Amino acid sequence: DIVDDHTQNSHPFTIPARARIPAVSSGPIRRFGPVDSPNVSASRGRVAEPAVRVVKLANDPLPYDWGIPGGLDELRAAAQPSSEPQAELWYGTHPHSPARVADPTGSASLPDALLRAGIADGALPILLKILAVGRPLSIQVHPDAAQAQAAYRAEASLRAAGQPVNYADANPKPEMICAWSDEFEALAGVRPAAELQAMLRQAMAASPDPVLAEAQRRLAQDGAGALVRWSLEHGVEASRALAALLPA
Repeated sequence: DIVDDHTQNSHPFTIPARARIPAVSSGPIRRFGPVDSPNVSASRGRVAEPAVRVVKLANDPLPYDWGIPGGLDELRAAAQPSSEPQAELWYGTHPHSPARVADPTGSASLPDALLRAGIADGALPILLKILAVGRPLSIQVHPDAAQAQAAYRAEASLRAAGQPVNYADANPKPEMICAWSDEFEALAGVRPAAELQAMLRQAMAASPDPVLAEAQRRLAQDGAGALVRWSLEHGVEASRALAALLPA
């Protein structure tokens, strides 16, 4: 992901992680062939580079409400500026928003272009997202391969009945973020249980609350993971009480 620096957020269960990343400098592109490539010239000791065709991709921004109005216009060289939120620009083959390949005959979807070329069965294993973050995003889960497959199987009956599911596919979701702006703030991981317990005790001493008492019980019995799950399931009620854990 390439992200814009507009996120200012905190959560009592998460650990703030601030990264200041220098701007990416442009430079010559170097290509590397595999070390065991058969196209090695013994006399010259060089790896013959395969033919490479560079194609231009395009897509439309996804208008999630946390995006920045017109935030991706300049990057896309849009002819007309937009006042609507622009949150994400996807370059890949995901069916929710597949990229398009611009060619002399018009614009074909990237999956169709790959299928015609006999590449990757019409699907790519990665998805590049360019983000323009205007407000805090929702909490996200990125399962590994085993977790994704198990969760996908567990929702099979819901999927067959046409009901909403959390896992639209069985693919793992590892993620790497590259900050394009000077600075981007992210929250990653869960605070240690001992630290959460101390925060809850302090909040209860200042202002006793039955919701905080339940949070203490959940944490003591089942650990930090169960506490996070409980807080998400109880929505606004839990959020208001747990806001007492955040610094003023």
